[in-house]
Formats: sequence, C-alpha cells, structure tokens
Amino acid sequence: MFLYNYDNLKAITQTENGKKLISEVEKIYNKYFKNEPIPTTDYSLQKLIYKTGNRDLHQRIYYLRRKRFSLLQLLALANDDYLEDFENILAVILEEYTWVLPAHNIQKDNTFDYTVIDLFSAETGYYLAETLHVFENKLSPNIKKMIRTELKKRIIDNYENRDQLWYDIHNNWAAVCAGSVGITYMYAFPERFDSVKDRLFKTMEAYLEGTHEEGTTPEGVGYWVYGFGFFVQFFDIYNQFTGEYPEILNRTKVLNTIKYIDNACLGGNCYLPFADGGSRRTYIHPPVAYAAKRLFGDQYVLPQYSIDEEFASELAANTGKANAFRALYGMDKFGLGDKKELQTKTVYYQESQIFIHKNNKYSFAAKSGCNLEMHNHNDVGAFQIVIDGKGVIVDPGPGKYTLQYFNDPNVRYSEEVFAAGSMGHSVPIINGKYQNEGRDAKGVVLEQTENNFKFDFASAYDNVDNLIVNYVMLDSGVSVSYNYKGIDESITFRFLSFNEPKINADGSVDVGLTISSLSGLTPNVRKVNYGGHVNIVGALDCETIYAIDYTVSGKKEVEETFEFKI
Repeated sequence: MFLYNYDNLKAITQTENGKKLISEVEKIYNKYFKNEPIPTTDYSLQKLIYKTGNRDLHQRIYYLRRKRFSLLQLLALANDDYLEDFENILAVILEEYTWVLPAHNIQKDNTFDYTVIDLFSAETGYYLAETLHVFENKLSPNIKKMIRTELKKRIIDNYENRDQLWYDIHNNWAAVCAGSVGITYMYAFPERFDSVKDRLFKTMEAYLEGTHEEGTTPEGVGYWVYGFGFFVQFFDIYNQFTGEYPEILNRTKVLNTIKYIDNACLGGNCYLPFADGGSRRTYIHPPVAYAAKRLFGDQYVLPQYSIDEEFASELAANTGKANAFRALYGMDKFGLGDKKELQTKTVYYQESQIFIHKNNKYSFAAKSGCNLEMHNHNDVGAFQIVIDGKGVIVDPGPGKYTLQYFNDPNVRYSEEVFAAGSMGHSVPIINGKYQNEGRDAKGVVLEQTENNFKFDFASAYDNVDNLIVNYVMLDSGVSVSYNYKGIDESITFRFLSFNEPKINADGSVDVGLTISSLSGLTPNVRKVNYGGHVNIVGALDCETIYAIDYTVSGKKEVEETFEFKI
C-alpha cells in the first residue's frame, strides 16, 4: 500500500546514490552527535517566552533532538548497528512532557496549554507514525507500544475530542497540522481515518483560502515550502493509502501554486524575498519536492540537487520539513533534477502585485501590494536583483521570532528588529520616517509590461502627494526611477546588500553590480547587524547587511534615477 516501506527504502540505501547519501549523513552524525549526549531542557528555558519573549534557547534543544532523530532514521535504515542509538532518541522524544512549542500556546495568564495540537506536536506525531510503519519489524516491542500509546493520547484522542484553533484558519497552520494529523491516522490508526477524513479535507480547503487563485502565497516562499509542503505530503500519502487522486489536486489554484515556486526561483537558492517567508537562501526540502513530483509529474519542475553535505544536512533540518525517508525514494525514482538555465521571461502576479523578470544575466523581482499581509513586512516597493544565483540587492529576510515580534508592531517594525520594517527593505525613507503598517499602506499599479513595472506607493507614507517608482529592465541591468512630490524635509533612497559596498572614484557603488545615481548623489554606507530568524541549528544569531543611502533635502519635488549595471 505505502511506497515508503522498509524493504523499498533499505534497497535504495544500497544503490550508488543511496550509499553516497548515507555516507554524507554519517559524516554529519559523527561530527555533531556521535560523542555528544542527547541535550536536555528545563522549565526555565520554557518560561523565557513570557519572561523575555525569547524562544530560541528552548527551540534549539528541540531542534537538536529532532535533527539527531532524522539522521538516525537514515543510518538505522542502512545499518542495524545504529538501531540502538535510534531507539534511544525515540525514547527521549516519546518521554518529552509535551511536544507543543511554548511560543505557540501561551495563554493570557502566562500559562501554557501543553495538550493542544500545534505545528510541532502535529509534525512529531507524523514523524513517529511513519517511523513506526517503516521500522515495524525492527523496533523493540516496548518502543512500538510507546509510540502507539503517545500517538493515541497526544494526537488521535486529542483531535477527536477537543476543538483546535487551526480547523478553519487560512494559513500554513491548517496544512501543517491537518496534514500531519491525517498522515498519523493513515499510518498508525488507518481504521479510524474515514471518521475524520471530511474534517481534514475541510481544513485543507481552509488552507487554500489563504492562497491566491493565481498561486501566490502571501506568507512568502519559505511558507510555501512549509504550508504547501505539508499539503502535498498529506495528499501523497492519501493517494498511496486509498489509490484515489482527489479532485482538489486538479484545481486551477493548486496547479498555479505548483507552478509558482518555479517562477519564484530567481536562480540557485535565491527566491522571492518578501514577507517572513523570504530568506537569504531558500532550500526546497527534497522530500517535499519529491512528493510534489510524484503527484503532479511534469507540471512540477524539480529543483536540481547534489548529494553532498548540504543535501544531507537539509534532510535532517530540525523540523518543519518531512521524514528523511522520502528523499531516498524520490531520488531513486525521479533523480536529482536538471540544472536550469534562466530563460528570458516576465511573470506578473496581479493579486499580489509581484513582478518577476528573468534573463541570462540577472533576475529581478519587485512588489507593490500592501502592508497588511500574512507574516507581513512593511515592504511596499521593495525589490531584489540576483546574479548567478546570488542576491546582490536584497531583503534581510524574517527577523528573530520572539513573542514581541508577533504581538507588538512597535517592536516588529522598529529599528531594533530592522528586518520587518521598511528600514530593512530597499524603499525610500521620507522626512526621516518609515512606511506605515495596514491595508491602506499600498501601491497602485500604473503600468506593467514585459520590461517595466510602475506604481505609486505614496499611501504607504504619511503626508505624501505622490511617490511613483518605475522599474525598467535593461539588457545590462535595471533602471529605477523615482518621482516624488510633497517633500517637506528630505527623502532617502535606500538599497540593501549583503555584499560589503565599495565606493568607486566616480561615486558609483560596487556590490557585485554597479549602482549609479544619474544626478550624482553621494552615497552613504551603513553596516547593520540584526537578529535573523534562527530555524536551523548552527545558524547565526546575528546577521549583517549594508544599507546604501542617497539623501535629497530641501526640495518640494524630486526626480531621481538610479542604474544597477551588471
């Protein structure tokens, strides 16, 4: 019934690619985990979320345990000598007081609801249920009994006997939680699946309500990997479990969402940077990609993978992805994808007002939209330029996730956080002030063709008559022109890069491309350190980005053009 079974997967570990992958996994395990004890946590780390808003210290231990679990999944599959270590980490996870992340269920009185099904508890249930299925004849009877007991108590009975906040929510929670719960049923409690099937499908419908008909995901590309990733994983297992290919997969919105991720790729691991789902580097997790490929065939373009340390590390990337088993099956059936040369094309997503242009020299993306979106950044007018798969004009990505980041806009959009406010995007600063948050802080598109994107985003700021930007695609780069009326004090044109700028003798700036002010404005470079969203063990707590500012003062009207030459 299920393609991901022990015999199939064991055989793949003995193939050339399988052996190569296991070798890389073993290197990572030996380097970081083999001689290290399983990390422990204590209540003081959980309390930090409501004492200081910090969630990273607790989550790192959670992630380390699950990364160890994912690595040992593959190693125990290939070599029985790792079974004891695998059972040890399984026992630790099963004995955790809660699988719920404190940040997800803090109550008004600063208590936690440890028994709800949140993102992480749902994922843990799914991972354990699939592990139980694959290792049914390998695990000790006690471990198998523990898995079934904990799954029944924490997931199955919980889902059937109490309301969950994500039943009809229109974001990634719906797909991740319902997808994980559904997979847990199909693997570990198949006899009870029919009784909850309709309920699970309704939650998947709710998830789709949060995506645009044209296929864009307002939460950003990272949340495509997460939310839509669990959507395809659920229906991959459902198809195997029932033999059915449900109608929902043939919908235009779903097919557009499948195509969106290829359009969103600007080369290499650089994707659309907008909202919290943007990132310096986005990796389409292989098990997610292979599940999509199995379901959608040629309608889904498989990214190119290499079996190396990065590939192996991504398979064990903490949480929020998928069991590593699936990558074995996928790379054996579908290969490692093909390297794609960027072809000249322009894609415009009208609902989200995102413009994408690609050619064989560079990729460009800009966003109009509004400042009230899921996982919002105040980024109306932001843009990104990518050369050879590396961002040169960029967004910083999500900020450090804290309690305040999600609950206090005065913190989220502040200089202190930097990443989510407009100061952390390549957009102007007017009269020393940044963009406002809200649905009315938006762009009005004036023109869009194959080679230019023009809109007015004055409403994103206070007391501005008009602020029109026109992005024009050139053979050798991009021209960015601003037309501004109503200035009282100053306007600063800001551009961001991870590359350290070098100011040339003629006043132009080199960041991997050359930025020139056609009227000869003098640039000012500022180095900014900010807290990034730490979701991968070993990620930096502090990121560095460079702000390149050009300021005009004392004029009522300003017209300024910058050229970004390759």
